[in-house]
Amino acid sequence: MLTFTHSIGPDVRIRFSDKPDARIRAMLKANGFRWSPAGKEWWRSRLAGTADFLTALERAIGPRRPDGPCWVCKAPAGYFRPYGAATPVYCDACQEAMNSPPSDRLDQDYEDRCRDACGL
Repeated sequence: MLTFTHSIGPDVRIRFSDKPDARIRAMLKANGFRWSPAGKEWWRSRLAGTADFLTALERAIGPRRPDGPCWVCKAPAGYFRPYGAATPVYCDACQEAMNSPPSDRLDQDYEDRCRDACGL
Protein backbone atom coordinates (compact mmCIF):
# COMPACT_ATOMS: atom_id res chain seq x y z
CA MET A 1 0.00 0.00 0.00
CA LEU A 2 1.25 3.46 -0.90
CA THR A 3 2.07 5.73 2.03
CA PHE A 4 3.60 9.18 2.25
CA THR A 5 5.33 11.49 4.70
CA HIS A 6 5.49 15.24 4.45
CA SER A 7 7.45 18.13 5.89
CA ILE A 8 6.47 21.76 5.95
CA GLY A 9 9.14 24.42 6.32
CA PRO A 10 9.98 27.17 3.87
CA ASP A 11 8.37 24.81 1.34
CA VAL A 12 6.28 21.63 1.29
CA ARG A 13 7.96 18.28 0.65
CA ILE A 14 6.25 14.91 0.18
CA ARG A 15 7.97 11.51 0.03
CA PHE A 16 6.17 8.35 -1.03
CA SER A 17 6.94 4.74 -0.07
CA ASP A 18 6.64 3.72 -3.76
CA LYS A 19 6.13 5.48 -7.05
CA PRO A 20 2.60 6.95 -7.03
CA ASP A 21 0.30 6.04 -9.90
CA ALA A 22 -0.52 8.44 -12.72
CA ARG A 23 -3.67 9.74 -10.99
CA ILE A 24 -1.74 10.78 -7.86
CA ARG A 25 1.11 12.30 -9.92
CA ALA A 26 -1.45 14.32 -11.91
CA MET A 27 -2.97 15.50 -8.63
CA LEU A 28 0.45 16.61 -7.39
CA LYS A 29 1.26 18.44 -10.63
CA ALA A 30 -2.13 20.16 -10.70
CA ASN A 31 -1.43 21.55 -7.24
CA GLY A 32 1.97 22.98 -8.10
CA PHE A 33 4.24 20.16 -6.93
CA ARG A 34 7.39 19.30 -8.87
CA TRP A 35 9.53 16.18 -8.74
CA SER A 36 13.04 16.52 -7.33
CA PRO A 37 15.23 13.65 -8.61
CA ALA A 38 18.05 14.64 -6.27
CA GLY A 39 15.85 14.61 -3.17
CA LYS A 40 13.56 11.83 -4.44
CA GLU A 41 10.55 13.85 -3.28
CA TRP A 42 7.77 16.10 -4.54
CA TRP A 43 7.99 19.74 -3.47
CA ARG A 44 6.38 23.15 -3.92
CA SER A 45 7.25 26.54 -2.50
CA ARG A 46 3.68 27.74 -1.88
CA LEU A 47 2.37 26.93 1.61
CA ALA A 48 -1.23 28.18 1.19
CA GLY A 49 -3.74 25.34 0.98
CA THR A 50 -1.27 22.69 2.10
CA ALA A 51 -3.48 21.21 4.83
CA ASP A 52 -6.42 20.84 2.43
CA PHE A 53 -4.20 19.27 -0.20
CA LEU A 54 -2.65 16.78 2.24
CA THR A 55 -6.14 15.76 3.40
CA ALA A 56 -7.25 15.26 -0.21
CA LEU A 57 -4.08 13.29 -0.96
CA GLU A 58 -4.64 11.07 2.06
CA ARG A 59 -8.22 10.38 0.96
CA ALA A 60 -7.10 9.63 -2.59
CA ILE A 61 -4.44 7.17 -1.44
CA GLY A 62 -5.81 5.57 1.70
CA PRO A 63 -8.91 3.64 2.58
CA ARG A 64 -12.03 5.41 3.73
CA ARG A 65 -11.53 6.42 7.35
CA PRO A 66 -14.26 7.75 9.65
CA ASP A 67 -14.31 11.49 10.31
CA GLY A 68 -15.84 11.13 13.77
CA PRO A 69 -18.95 9.91 15.57
CA CYS A 70 -22.33 10.20 13.88
CA TRP A 71 -24.28 13.27 15.03
CA VAL A 72 -27.52 11.26 15.23
CA CYS A 73 -26.80 7.79 16.65
CA LYS A 74 -23.24 8.40 17.95
CA ALA A 75 -21.85 5.44 15.96
CA PRO A 76 -18.04 5.80 15.64
CA ALA A 77 -18.02 5.45 11.83
CA GLY A 78 -19.35 8.86 10.78
CA TYR A 79 -18.34 10.67 7.60
CA PHE A 80 -18.60 14.33 6.57
CA ARG A 81 -21.52 15.04 4.26
CA PRO A 82 -21.36 18.03 1.89
CA TYR A 83 -24.25 20.12 3.25
CA GLY A 84 -22.73 23.57 3.55
CA ALA A 85 -20.69 25.42 6.16
CA ALA A 86 -21.74 23.34 9.18
CA THR A 87 -20.83 20.04 7.52
CA PRO A 88 -22.53 17.28 9.49
CA VAL A 89 -21.04 13.89 10.30
CA TYR A 90 -23.43 10.98 9.72
CA CYS A 91 -22.94 7.23 9.60
CA ASP A 92 -24.06 5.50 6.43
CA ALA A 93 -27.23 4.11 8.09
CA CYS A 94 -28.40 7.54 9.32
CA GLN A 95 -27.55 9.10 5.97
CA GLU A 96 -29.65 6.46 4.21
CA ALA A 97 -32.53 7.03 6.62
CA MET A 98 -32.42 10.79 5.96
CA ASN A 99 -32.47 10.28 2.21
CA SER A 100 -35.34 7.77 2.24
CA PRO A 101 -38.86 9.11 1.78
CA PRO A 102 -40.83 9.50 4.99
CA SER A 103 -43.23 6.70 5.82
CA ASP A 104 -46.92 7.17 6.49
CA ARG A 105 -46.32 5.91 10.02
CA LEU A 106 -44.56 9.17 10.87
CA ASP A 107 -47.67 11.09 9.86
CA GLN A 108 -49.86 8.79 11.95
CA ASP A 109 -47.58 9.25 14.97
CA TYR A 110 -47.87 13.03 14.57
CA GLU A 111 -51.64 12.83 14.32
CA ASP A 112 -51.78 10.58 17.40
CA ARG A 113 -49.71 13.05 19.41
CA CYS A 114 -51.90 15.97 18.28
CA ARG A 115 -55.07 14.10 19.13
CA ASP A 116 -53.72 13.17 22.58
CA ALA A 117 -52.60 16.77 23.22
CA CYS A 118 -56.01 18.15 22.29
CA GLY A 119 -57.84 15.51 24.32
CA LEU A 120 -59.87 14.27 21.35
